[in-house]
Amino acid sequence: MHILVLGGNGFIGSHFVDLAVCAGHEVSVLSRRAAPVWPHGRAFHHLPGGFEELLARPDWLDGIDAVCHAAWSSVPKTAAANPLDDVQTNVVGTLRLLEMLRAAPHVGHLMFLSSGGAVYGNVDSALAIQESQPLDPIGAYGLGKLAVEKYCQMHGAATGLPVTIIRPSNPYGPGQAKVGVLGFVSTMMHHALQGSAATIFGDGSVIRDFFDVRDLARLMVDALENPAPGTYNCGSGRGVSLAQVIDTIEEITQRTIQLQRLPERPFDPHKIVLDTSKAHETFGWSAQVDLETGIRTLHESLIEKNQHELGPL
Repeated sequence: MHILVLGGNGFIGSHFVDLAVCAGHEVSVLSRRAAPVWPHGRAFHHLPGGFEELLARPDWLDGIDAVCHAAWSSVPKTAAANPLDDVQTNVVGTLRLLEMLRAAPHVGHLMFLSSGGAVYGNVDSALAIQESQPLDPIGAYGLGKLAVEKYCQMHGAATGLPVTIIRPSNPYGPGQAKVGVLGFVSTMMHHALQGSAATIFGDGSVIRDFFDVRDLARLMVDALENPAPGTYNCGSGRGVSLAQVIDTIEEITQRTIQLQRLPERPFDPHKIVLDTSKAHETFGWSAQVDLETGIRTLHESLIEKNQHELGPL
């Protein structure tokens, strides 16, 4: 299968490219970066640019069997600060992609990487969230992701293109952006290793469903190799508080994280834990890496590969 990956130079996209190439697939990566940056060493085609360049080069879709849309320019904080830019870049950009796919009937599958937290909003339930849960985003980031979900589904219904939507909870792992971008586990790990003060919003009681990014990449490959159009949650199915994550990181690194506490942010749901039984029933998938093992792997990766950036540890 020849897969075009939008955002394949990013954190999640890079892990997916790594696994997809290892599985024997040909991969082309559309990325705004001028050159590949991920150190997995897999061979793939690098197409520099974003949606605009793809529009100007419809031949880049020639021979493509499936498109994996894992590109997104914002995080919850930046989307809240500039929702107009978020919509223009991500929502409108995706609409342009869908128009291109309308003219490329040989593309047989579209996968969109949504959000398993932001699209649900605050859910008042002790149970893990199922895909059928009513969607009520409380921030611009979730609204944008939900809008793209709906546009992809509408396009699929109109054209017959199979569409798979993956809603990941909170993936973490090697290669995630450093402090202050996206990813609580990686951010806290970097603060621990650098000895710098970390900002935490609220008292640490917020519950999230953290899971290893390699488990997410595995589901993405499974869903492309065994097409079953629909929407699938992806996570560990277990909730952990931010305070528990900090305790685990401090235990593994043997370092204390200095915390600066700020008020909770209005666009952060209080609790997100996903029910992943649908992915298990459809693909036989389940998360395999427990939180402590995943954090230890992240720690070892940073020690081995990024020591020159972090300084003496």
